[in-house]
Amino acid sequence: EGDFSAGEILAVIARHGAATGIITLAPELPGGMDLVRRFVAAGHRVSLGHTGATYDEARAAIAAGVHHATHLFNRMSSLTSRSPGVVGAVLESDAVAAEIICDGCHVHPALMSLAIRMKTARRMMAITDGTAGSGLPVGSRTRLGGQEIIVTERTAELADGTLAGSILTMDAAFNEPVLIIKTAWGGKSLHTDFRSPSAGPYQLSSFQIENYPKQEGHSIPKDFKQWRVEKSQATGVYYRLMIEHVKE
Repeated sequence: EGDFSAGEILAVIARHGAATGIITLAPELPGGMDLVRRFVAAGHRVSLGHTGATYDEARAAIAAGVHHATHLFNRMSSLTSRSPGVVGAVLESDAVAAEIICDGCHVHPALMSLAIRMKTARRMMAITDGTAGSGLPVGSRTRLGGQEIIVTERTAELADGTLAGSILTMDAAFNEPVLIIKTAWGGKSLHTDFRSPSAGPYQLSSFQIENYPKQEGHSIPKDFKQWRVEKSQATGVYYRLMIEHVKE
C-alpha cells in the first residue's frame, strides 16, 4: 500500500545493493523472517523497527542475523511484566546495537539511562529522527509523507496532536554539555560517548579508556567547549553526550 509496493522496494534494494546500508523491517509480517535471512545473506545490516513483533519473534530475528534496532522504545512492542516485546529482546541481546532519539521527548531520560546501563555506550547510537520541520520556527507547517505536520516547541505533531517525529538537529542534540540523570550509584560518575548511526556501534579508544575513569570525584569540565575540541581532535569523535550519574 502507499506510494511504493513491496516489490518495487525490493527491486530498488536489488539494483542498489552496495549503497543500501540499514534495512528496517517488521519480522512478524508474512515473509518477514525470509527477508531477514535474505538481506543478512546479502550483507545488509537488518534492523528491527516499526514492528509489533513479540519477544519470541524478535529473538528469532536476532538469531537469524538482525544486529540493529531502529529508535529503541518508539514504534515497537514495549516491555511489560509478562511480555518483554521487542524492547526486551533488544535490551537483552549483546548482538544488537540500538538507536535512541535524544530529544528528551520521545524517550524519557530514565529510560535512556536504563538503556545505556544495560547495553553500554558501545551498543547505543544517538539519532534525531528529524523531520523536515527540524530547525524551523515554532508554528511552521511542513509535510511528513502525505500528512501535514506542525512544528511545536519540542516535537513535530499532526493537526490532532499526535506525535509525528522530531524537530531535533544533531548540533542541538549534542550542544547541551551535560545531561544529568540522578541515580543511586554512590556518587560515581559515568562519562559516555554517542556516535551518529552512520558511524556504527561505538568502540572506546585507548585514549578514552585512559581519560574517562569511572571513579568518584570525576568532575564536569569547566570549559566544555574547549574540552570538546581537545577530545574531538584526540579521538576523532565530534558528537558527544555525557551522562553524569550523581547521588542525591
